[in-house]
Parts: sequence; C-alpha cells; structure tokens
Amino acid sequence: MAEEWDISPGTTLLRSELHDRWGGARFGGIEPAPRAESVFLFYKPDVRSAFGYDYDGAQPDGTFHYTGDGQVGDQLPTVGGNKSLLDAPRRGRTIRLFRAAGTMVTYEGAFKLIGQPPYFQAEAKDGKRELR
Repeated sequence: MAEEWDISPGTTLLRSELHDRWGGARFGGIEPAPRAESVFLFYKPDVRSAFGYDYDGAQPDGTFHYTGDGQVGDQLPTVGGNKSLLDAPRRGRTIRLFRAAGTMVTYEGAFKLIGQPPYFQAEAKDGKRELR
C-alpha cells in the first residue's frame, strides 16, 4: 500500500528529496513513481526551446501541454516515459506535474489525460535542432 500523498500545490523542494521519498529516476522528464502510485512530469520553462519542447505549458482552456519523452528524434507513444504516462490511468496512477529550476522542483498539482488519443502530433526541432 502506498503512502498517502501529502505535498500541496506550490510546495518547492529538492528533486532528490522528492525521489528519495517517492521513487522514480532523478533526471528524466517523465518518471514513474510507484511508491506514490504516480507518474511525475517535470518541465523547465526556461530551457524548453533548447530541446524542442516549444509546446509545453498552460493553455488558455486550462489544459497543460507536455512534450513527450526524449530530447532527440521522434517521441513514440508506445515507449519509455510516454508509455508510462499513457498507461497511468489504466494502472491507477496519478499524474503529478512539477516545474523545475535547477535542483529544485515546485509541485503544480495532479492532472488527467483528456481526449482520445490523449495526445497530438506536431513538428518541432529536437535537441540537435533537427526536425522531428
């Protein structure tokens, strides 16, 4: 049984402290955290364009767009962190969004996937500045 989630939106902490307590890898953008029965999403608004994450961010309709897992090449929905994210509802995992700045992260809150499929495809340049 998982420990009850007790981090409130707006709380800032070291990313290492978050992972020490709840699990998940310390460096990826989409990280399953089984102890929290969650999938953690991390976004860095100040460096997003450097890696082709131009679509990340809050939208006027209240949704949040998040570019998939991987800094180079296409981001297939069936592999890696993308698969973990898309499988979260079926596995009973909460999707939790964090804004990252350096080694610190701020919890933005819990989100749900919407739409069928719950993603869209668009062209963007990757970390090598190549179109994907």
